Amino acid sequence: FIIQYLDNDRAFREISSSQASAVTCRGETGALTFSYAGLAGLDLSVTFTVRAAPDDRYSHWSFSLANNAGLRITNGQFPFIVMPYRLEELGGEALVWPLGPGQLLRSPRPQDLAPDCAHTWQLVPENGTPWHYPGYTGAQFLAYYGAQAGLFLAARDAEGYIKLIKPVHRGRGLRLGMAHVGDWPSTG
Repeated sequence: FIIQYLDNDRAFREISSSQASAVTCRGETGALTFSYAGLAGLDLSVTFTVRAAPDDRYSHWSFSLANNAGLRITNGQFPFIVMPYRLEELGGEALVWPLGPGQLLRSPRPQDLAPDCAHTWQLVPENGTPWHYPGYTGAQFLAYYGAQAGLFLAARDAEGYIKLIKPVHRGRGLRLGMAHVGDWPSTG
């Protein structure tokens, strides 16, 4: 995960999961819970849980953030899914992105996508203000698949909270990205 926030000068900053001072994992039947404390040396922590069941083809991921550092959080990027571009050995690949009337990108390549950088995930006018969900992005999912395998990433959010949902180019692969934007409390 990545947390973006505004500093005292209203400049965007990022904190990632790799900046935790302590990480724990707790397992129970059908679930793993990960806790990240002391992010960037601040009183900021994240807990996420992954649930799976033998009779459910999907895993379910939840994310909570405790902000006792007084940060002005702008988004939480979770989950962080990165994969190689080529699924050709599995019969080719395609990317479904519900932007506007829907986008189908066959065999996407780095030049087809925005770079995965801090600016890409900022809800600012120069990035286009209607491109979020709900907005010009009409559904809360991304799918990347080949003839024999694939990955479907979707939000189970009946309230329709604002999200940036987009595929981006990251390193040598493709990231299915989701940034939860909104009214993050400055305390709590």
